[in-house]
Amino acid sequence: MKRVFFILLIHIIIFGGYSQPDTSKQYIGPFVQEMEKLITKLMKRYNVVGLSVALVDDNKIVWAKGFGYEDKAKFIPATKETVYRIGSISKLFTATAVMQLVEQSVINLDSAYKKYIPKFSIRTRFTEAPEITPRMLMIHHSGLPGDILKGLMSYDAEHYSTIIQHLNEEYTAYPPNYIFAYSNIGASLLGYLIEKISGKAFELYADSALFRPLEMTHSSFTSTPVINESFSKGYKNGKQYEDPDIREMPAGLMVSNVDDLSKFIMMVFADGVFNGKQIISPLTLQEMLTPQNQGIPLDKSFKIGLIWWLTEPELEYAGKFAGHGGDTDVFHASLATLTDYKLGAVVLTNTSSGAAIASVISNKMLELALKYKSGINKPEPQKISIIRHSGINFDSIAGLYVTSGGLLDIRAKNNKLVTKVNRFKVQIYPNEKGTFSPRIVLFKLLPVSFRNDEIDFINQNGNWALLLKTMPVGEKVKVRNVPEEWKKRTGKYILLNKGNDKEYFKDTKLIIENGFLKFKTQYFNQNYTAILQPLNDNEAIILGLGRGMHETIRVISTDKNKEILRYSGYELEKSK
Repeated sequence: MKRVFFILLIHIIIFGGYSQPDTSKQYIGPFVQEMEKLITKLMKRYNVVGLSVALVDDNKIVWAKGFGYEDKAKFIPATKETVYRIGSISKLFTATAVMQLVEQSVINLDSAYKKYIPKFSIRTRFTEAPEITPRMLMIHHSGLPGDILKGLMSYDAEHYSTIIQHLNEEYTAYPPNYIFAYSNIGASLLGYLIEKISGKAFELYADSALFRPLEMTHSSFTSTPVINESFSKGYKNGKQYEDPDIREMPAGLMVSNVDDLSKFIMMVFADGVFNGKQIISPLTLQEMLTPQNQGIPLDKSFKIGLIWWLTEPELEYAGKFAGHGGDTDVFHASLATLTDYKLGAVVLTNTSSGAAIASVISNKMLELALKYKSGINKPEPQKISIIRHSGINFDSIAGLYVTSGGLLDIRAKNNKLVTKVNRFKVQIYPNEKGTFSPRIVLFKLLPVSFRNDEIDFINQNGNWALLLKTMPVGEKVKVRNVPEEWKKRTGKYILLNKGNDKEYFKDTKLIIENGFLKFKTQYFNQNYTAILQPLNDNEAIILGLGRGMHETIRVISTDKNKEILRYSGYELEKSK
């Protein structure tokens, strides 16, 4: 008897607490075999210490398992009960809480946010723009900055409600409903709205209205003794690492495990019901899973519901998709569903390099589950034929494009566009789908086509935007003279208000390079360069499209006749 127990114990330690699958599901055997092989391979390749997964089929968890370690130093294996930070998957719960209050008729998604929170205020250059609404916040079309970086990640983070005060000093980046621009700030504003309307602290409302009814015993926006017992260590660069706190609690501070998140998925598949309890009405849930951004040209075919992402190119063949990813400094997560087939996947990881595999694994889980359950195979990608004589005015498209990776010089040549990316020559041809197909030229001789990669160019009010697949990644710009006042400001800068932030600006400088004014710094130990367009002597915006772009850098004069650069809450002074 002791020998049997010992063998069972060794099995649990080695294989991470395998959960016995539902044998009534005939597809589980081959599914598990393929997934275990893939997960083991990816974890080894990316040095991921611990990972937990779950597969939901309608109202059951049909597979759940941990791989690797919850605590490597103590040889504690990861299991399906292991608790992780889930990053931005938190937003799904924040959105659900908002919609519960909408059902009670105490919030209207299309009323001005300021109606509920009068002290909300932000500067704007778009005087004719409509008021920001809760719906705009939920679909990331409010025009707000993506983050206030100062204090975002800290070991003594402020309460998320302080974002209201921080915004008083900022400008909107875009007019509302102009472009999808992901914003953690928007989710914090929704959390503050919940708190003010419900009369409860946000984390207490989430516990009473969501976690308890859903029987999510290991989920919270704050730490508890029960959660701490199962909470995974974090790992970065091969070492144990303490993830800093995140100020934007409603946007990304929730912790959970795959068992609990599977219950949330079951509730969605059951039209808002869990174990006989109506968490949210079917009509409300349907609205959350309905595209909200139709008719916005720069969004093209990208679809977002109320927080839920409804676009996943890898699973386009599989019917309706709904999901969300989540990332902190070291924890990375993916929650994905195929709602037509009531299949859901959860992947949680505890290592910084897990960012490369979380969504890959969840997509593969859904792909294989659909294959083995319903016999639907992922089709081979179809090669898109290029058109060599299209009648397109390539000269009007060609020019300099600012992207998050820097400047792209796109030129027109012989019925195509050409550019260079990381020293590789890229040819861009129009194709039969009405978009463009890139071909990388290797060794200056061999063009290699990519079947799934699509590029497009959209002219929005006279401004050209560059899109990769469905997302805007750059905007066309012209070299402009840098005003004298900004030329005088070039040089190195020191940070004045680091505080106890985990990540902050290092090695910062303003330079003029290739005719452009650039703000260069290090953040998250990575080089970051923003290309600036001065608007006047004291304000400049960051060029580009999407999250973090079109945000403002301001010059503030102090009482001591000194100038301070202010960007995203950080203040910097020029070195002498």
